[in-house]
Amino acid sequence: PVAQQPASAQPVAQQSASAQPVAQQPAWKRHYSRGDDISESYPHVQWVNRGTDLEPQQPIGGFASPIDQDVPLPNSIYSLLRHPNGKSTEVLYTDQLEIAVLRRRFYWFDPGTGELLEKYRPGARGKTQFLCYIKCADGTFGPVKLTFTGLAGAYFNAARHEFAKAVRKATGGKAPSYVFWMRVAAGQPIWVGKGDHKSLITPPMWDRDFDPDRDFIGSGMVDAICWDEVDRWAEVYRPKMLNGDSGEEYEEAVEDTF
Repeated sequence: PVAQQPASAQPVAQQSASAQPVAQQPAWKRHYSRGDDISESYPHVQWVNRGTDLEPQQPIGGFASPIDQDVPLPNSIYSLLRHPNGKSTEVLYTDQLEIAVLRRRFYWFDPGTGELLEKYRPGARGKTQFLCYIKCADGTFGPVKLTFTGLAGAYFNAARHEFAKAVRKATGGKAPSYVFWMRVAAGQPIWVGKGDHKSLITPPMWDRDFDPDRDFIGSGMVDAICWDEVDRWAEVYRPKMLNGDSGEEYEEAVEDTF
C-alpha cells in the first residue's frame, strides 16, 4: 500500500500537491529563418518645406515628427504643423539632424486622392523616402522614415551623393557611406518650379564637414542592421506592387503625410 512506502517512493503528486504544471509554449513560438514579405512599419520624420507652415512660424523649414511617435529629435521645439486642408498636427521640429542613411525609395502619387502611380502623369507629385538612423543626445534612434515631398527630395538626394563621394575619398572606398553620420541642416528658402507652378521650399543641405573617425556610427550599430527588413522596405513600390493588390503598402505610403 502507498501508506507503507517510504516518503521518497510516494507519487510526486502527493509530495508536492501545491506544484503547478509547467505551461507549454505554443507550437508556433520557434525560430524562423525568413519572415513575411510585408514591409516593416517605422516611425516617420517629415521634411517641412516652409517655416510658415509651422506655429510658431519659423524662418526656414526643417524636420518634424508627430509628438505621439516619441521620436527624440535633438534640440527640437514643440510646434503645430498646419496643413492645406485646415487641419494641424502636433510635432517636434528642428532645423538640423545627424543621420545615417540606409536605403532610398521613390514613388509618384496623386495629391488629390493619395493614389500611388506607376509613372509620372500631369499633376502628380513625387515623394522620396529614406530609411535612416538618427543620432540623439543619449545614443541612436531608428530606423525611421525620412520623407520629402517634391523637389526637396531631389536636393537631399544630391547632398547624399556628395556625402558618399566624400566618404569614398576619405576611406579609399573601404567603407560605405551608411556607416557614418551625415549632418543635414535646413538651407535658406528658394523658389523652384516654372511659371504658375513655382513654390518656395527649404532645401536640405549637408554641412560638408566629414571625419571618418569622428563620424563612424560604431561596429555595434553596423552589426545590428537587419538588411532583410531594410530591403523589404525599399522594394515596396516596385511597379508590380502598385496594381491594387497590396493595401498594406498603400496605407504605409500615405500614413506619413500627416
